[in-house]
Amino acid sequence: MIRVEIFTDGACSGNPGPGGWGALLRCRGVEKELSGGEKETTNNRMELTAVISALAALKTSCDISLYTDSKYVMDGITRWLPNWKKNGWKRKEGPVKNLDLWKELDKLTAQRKCTFIWVKGHNGNQYNELCDQMACAESAKYADGCGEEEERPDDFFFNADDILVALDEVLKEAQKREYGVEMPCGGMELCDYCKSDDRECLCAKAFVRRREFLSNGMDSE
Repeated sequence: MIRVEIFTDGACSGNPGPGGWGALLRCRGVEKELSGGEKETTNNRMELTAVISALAALKTSCDISLYTDSKYVMDGITRWLPNWKKNGWKRKEGPVKNLDLWKELDKLTAQRKCTFIWVKGHNGNQYNELCDQMACAESAKYADGCGEEEERPDDFFFNADDILVALDEVLKEAQKREYGVEMPCGGMELCDYCKSDDRECLCAKAFVRRREFLSNGMDSE
């Protein structure tokens, strides 16, 4: 069976506050880094998310050694989880915190051969230190407002039809001011009205079409 080493860490500024997680997967000399974060979270949630994300990234059967510096994760998976499940996911103190993540972690570990190993944080383990750096970097992104896309109003994006409609209205108004009547045509070709009296009064769509022909060195007619 393929042997995989996983190192994970989580970080949070404020707890709760902006947080991040990092994970490193090592297999047969190949390393893969994973990271992410959230705008409003806790350190424990980020520690769990790092473990869950790393395990979910493995699509084949593996012999996994997972290293974590979180006592919360280590004690939860090795000591508390069996009793939580036996008691209907409840503690003496009340409901299990971060229940959604614990249930997901329970499902993932049930499908994999996984040994959890606790390591002391910030104690010279290069892979643990790397995960800590990734987690802190992700947390800093969300603290600076860079971790999420900027919210835009619903009308921020326009398609070509929207632009043509707007342009058509502008040209109609211009025609009305100049000739005292609003241009009636809306097709691609020039209508009889637009061609009358030796004038060529283009509607918006015809204007755009003619401009495209002219830009290619051709006339639309």
